[in-house]
Amino acid sequence: VNQIPKEIREAIIPAKGKKFIMFDWSSAELYIAAYWSKCKKILDWYSSGVDLHSEISKELLGLDNVTKEQRNVSKVVSFATIYGSEGAAVGRRLNISLDEAKDLVASYMSTFPEIAQLRARVVSYAHKNYCTRTIFGRIRRIPEINSDQQFVREKCERQAFNTAIQASCADFFKKAAVKSLKFKDEGVEYKFGVFDSHLLEVPEDMSMERCQEIANYMSDFSEDFEGFKFRFDVAEGKNWRECQDKL
Repeated sequence: VNQIPKEIREAIIPAKGKKFIMFDWSSAELYIAAYWSKCKKILDWYSSGVDLHSEISKELLGLDNVTKEQRNVSKVVSFATIYGSEGAAVGRRLNISLDEAKDLVASYMSTFPEIAQLRARVVSYAHKNYCTRTIFGRIRRIPEINSDQQFVREKCERQAFNTAIQASCADFFKKAAVKSLKFKDEGVEYKFGVFDSHLLEVPEDMSMERCQEIANYMSDFSEDFEGFKFRFDVAEGKNWRECQDKL
């Protein structure tokens, strides 16, 4: 869905008398990994409202301030870690040597050892049980995790951790969609979600204050996990593109 050209997104419009609101969860996968692993440093940054990727890049690069390009180091290394890469993907994305990329990943893991420990636990569980689980306990079978072929084992280990984090995010998305049903009588309808964003159709005269309250409720999962709540930005618009452009 996210590959649809912006011009076509303008054609995705709400019903007559309605408008769209879109809210975007901030660094959802990274927050899940930090919460699950009890990584206090990242959780403190997240709750304080600072930009996670800027803070992480400062740590990795040893700088007091970072440029937009330097901030991207955190995004690349964080997502590569979640995807289970040990350097190759980082090297390609940042256009650096494999050794430099491996050093960045190693630095990331030493800076945030809790995430490294979570990955080790997830992979160990997969080897013992031939499956991996989301934070909610949903299972994905990984039957080849103990293959005699090293490249197959390593691929499965990457799948184990990637699934644990990415599929956990998918679980939260589905629960958020269900939570939206609470506002059905107010004319709220969940349309779709893309990556960390949710698009809702609401009455045209609904205030932004009320939209914020709805997004807040749909981003709060403290009933499932103590203190778990996604940060988010919210915008309104007369079509899908306008909402995205405002976020």
